[in-house]
Amino acid sequence: MAPSHGGRYDRPVEGLRQRGAAVCVGVAVAIAGATAPSAQADLEGTYVALGDSYTSAPLVLFPTGLLGCGQSDHNYPHLVAAEIDPAKFRDVSCGSATTDHLREPQNAPGGGVNPPQFNALDKSVRLVTMGMGGNDAGIAGTGADCARYGLSPEGSPCRQAFTVDGVDLLHRDIDDTEAKVRRAVNGIHRRAPRAEVLLVGYPAAAPVDGVGCWPLVPVTGLDLKWLDSGLRHLNRVIRRIARKHDARYVDVYTRTLGHDVCEPPGTRWFEGIVLTSPAFPLHPNAQGEASMAVSVLRMIDRIMRP
Repeated sequence: MAPSHGGRYDRPVEGLRQRGAAVCVGVAVAIAGATAPSAQADLEGTYVALGDSYTSAPLVLFPTGLLGCGQSDHNYPHLVAAEIDPAKFRDVSCGSATTDHLREPQNAPGGGVNPPQFNALDKSVRLVTMGMGGNDAGIAGTGADCARYGLSPEGSPCRQAFTVDGVDLLHRDIDDTEAKVRRAVNGIHRRAPRAEVLLVGYPAAAPVDGVGCWPLVPVTGLDLKWLDSGLRHLNRVIRRIARKHDARYVDVYTRTLGHDVCEPPGTRWFEGIVLTSPAFPLHPNAQGEASMAVSVLRMIDRIMRP
């Protein structure tokens, strides 16, 4: 179980007012599988969650919203909203979303059309979380491709396939994503000028030590380590954007170390190819989403401290 958070809100700041106990207690209990979080503070305004499948949490129980987007009522935005009790809450995250789908409608993977996610923003919004960039950089698709190369547990065949003339194509595509995420942040500020903007990074879904769990996850250990290096690089890009563009970066990576797809059930917060709890393969399960919620709530607590 995650440690409870001792910070308290002592005065109204950016629309939040204290209403009692520490913010993270409810979600910390949720990680242990005991209860759903309970509201601890009021957000005097609207909270909007933008994002892709790591935000929407496909197959994590229970589904809500547009079915094709794979939203769960236990994804991290819903857990955060249950704690801060906003005047209004809009989760418009959708599986497979890219930054293009902030401004354009998206044909949802399982059917239906998700309107442009930016449609949820207006001057009433006081808090925005955005988990975006992974699909622009092609990390999820690269991970799926790696499984096709994992015919044995040896070597790094996927990294080799994605290296052309000495150029690491995954890292190059992540670099190219920076301008897209930067435009997205500027678009949030224009549409919701009074909002606190939190850029949520990506968690540690892959082992970092080069030791895999082939064939349960049919990717070599070295290729999993390479995919992890891509996640860390993307997080550095997102952190840099937050620092330069009046937003705050939420580190969800550090807290999820040691809970990757190769850990045993119970310790595993991300599902592999063989599922042990409801979640989309290579995505956070309920415990992973709860951990991400704790990281977001801790940032909110930091913002509110006098």
